[in-house]
Amino acid sequence: MKLPRTYSGAMQAGEVATRARLAVLAPELANGVRAALVTIVPFFLAGELHRPELAWVALGGWLGALADPGGARTPRIRAVMSFLVCSTIALTLVSLSATTTVAAAVVLAAVVFTGSFAASLGATAQSVGTIVSITATIAAAHRPPLLYVPMFAAGVALAMITSAIAWPIWRHRPVRVAVARVFDRLAEYADAIAIAAPDDWPDLARRHQRAVRTALEQARATTLAVRARHAGETPAGANLRALVGAAEDVFFRLIAAAEQVERGAPAPRDLGAAYRSIARDLYLRSAGERVTLEGDSAIVRETLAIAAIAGDLDHGGQPVAASGAPVHAPWRRRLRDALSTRGPILHHALRISLLAAVALTVGHTYTPAHPTWVPVTAVAVLQPYLGPTLVRAAERVLGTILGATMTFALITVVHDPLVLTMILFPLAVLAVVLRSRSYRLFVLFLTPVFVLITDLSHADWHTGAARVIDVALGGALALVAALIIPSRERLRLGPALDGVLDALARYVRLCTAGHPRESVVVARREVGLALEAAEVSLERMLAEPARLREGEERAMYIVTYARRLSASLTELLEGGDVVPTEIAGYLEIAIERARTSGQAPPEPTGIDSPALQQLVQRGGLLARVAQPTEDNDR
Repeated sequence: MKLPRTYSGAMQAGEVATRARLAVLAPELANGVRAALVTIVPFFLAGELHRPELAWVALGGWLGALADPGGARTPRIRAVMSFLVCSTIALTLVSLSATTTVAAAVVLAAVVFTGSFAASLGATAQSVGTIVSITATIAAAHRPPLLYVPMFAAGVALAMITSAIAWPIWRHRPVRVAVARVFDRLAEYADAIAIAAPDDWPDLARRHQRAVRTALEQARATTLAVRARHAGETPAGANLRALVGAAEDVFFRLIAAAEQVERGAPAPRDLGAAYRSIARDLYLRSAGERVTLEGDSAIVRETLAIAAIAGDLDHGGQPVAASGAPVHAPWRRRLRDALSTRGPILHHALRISLLAAVALTVGHTYTPAHPTWVPVTAVAVLQPYLGPTLVRAAERVLGTILGATMTFALITVVHDPLVLTMILFPLAVLAVVLRSRSYRLFVLFLTPVFVLITDLSHADWHTGAARVIDVALGGALALVAALIIPSRERLRLGPALDGVLDALARYVRLCTAGHPRESVVVARREVGLALEAAEVSLERMLAEPARLREGEERAMYIVTYARRLSASLTELLEGGDVVPTEIAGYLEIAIERARTSGQAPPEPTGIDSPALQQLVQRGGLLARVAQPTEDNDR
């Protein structure tokens, strides 16, 4: 039977959407399967062959898989190799000092301090340092013989070989997926603009602009990492990098379009569907239906050019892109900043190292039969910031209780070790896939894997119950450490807000006549990154107890009004105009008044343009940020 064209087209669109979602999920599933292979198989062999040292091969494989940051191959190998070297040294030191609990606690504190301090070198180093700390904590609790250290190292090496050599991925796939996610976020932004209600605009700008900016920065970092790995060039690589720059330009034009729609202009038609089609072409690396758009505006022309390239990465032309590489502070400067006694990194390193020593002692004293989970939970739960520590402690305990219930059900129903191992395999895969999406679900699926695998031969309900008690005790210790010496976000939120105002003032100065577009684009990006940092800091403070949230309302208004003012500036420039010198001076004074919560400066007179009137209005709102009764929806 021949289907009607509309129904057939809907089925085809649904199939393409499903394939696109699977393309996004495929790398995460591959990571999960690789981690499960290098974990479950050695653990099963350890029980079947009665070779306990193979359990440490599995532990090394599991933690090595978690240390893999994903993305381009070279940074991944570098990260896992760093984990291999650092964890081997840490395990050796812990094994040599495991003669007494006191000696093990002292060495563990030193290792955890070093691992925590690695946060000063970047996000990847922070992740590796955290996993090294957990590795040392497990070893200090188990006190393995020195012979087990090379077995652990072999497991880490196996994880690295499996993910980077035996199971490689296409050279540009990480970039394709990262760039496609940018266009997915742009599609969501365009759709939200088309259906926004009058009261939605402040929240719409905050959520969608932040999501697009985050995706852009991730795509840019992945693109540079892949490009640095190869001396040669390919058309696909060049086009993908060009798409990152083009996406940034489209992002600015969408911001301008949102400002116009808010004032009553018609919403751009079909842009969301166009960006979604571009994303699917990138996910699947094949051209779908041709993108068509009405009109001849700049955003339409650029979107059509992008769609042509996304559908044929190997031959498409390169749109004009104005995107710079991310600028990072030299590592020496970051290290010097981390050593500051007022900074969170040194503060947290000292606190978590002391907590690790105390938790290890408590574990050996009160739960000598299974001392691992008290210190492991304490180290995993305690975060540099108070709010995230409170959230993670609750999620860890809840996930463990649910996981222990699952463990009891498996023990009751399944008695064949081989069948049990086959059940644990998908649980391990799910744990890896969900690790970055939900910490609670990660712990839920992790619990039966480790409870059953570590004691596969005679695990019973006592094992799961003991795990719950140990996790609750470790979480309580972490909470005590977080509350005794709280890391208050209020001390960091002020500098973050100053960074927003500084970046916004620079953007205002560059919006006057005579400045090259490249400089303006860089200033726009600096404003976006500063707003992102301030919002993250504000969210951390909002997760803290109410008595520590002084100044939250003012901070919320500064972030909101600064974003709206930046959007108005972008709209003006994307329309081909510039900010007159008189109005730029007014805005700079208004931004400075926002630091001191002063009154708005006298408004310039004789302004006929609605766009310029909106600039002045939003500048005044920012200046009067100490007056929360102002209409923040304007």
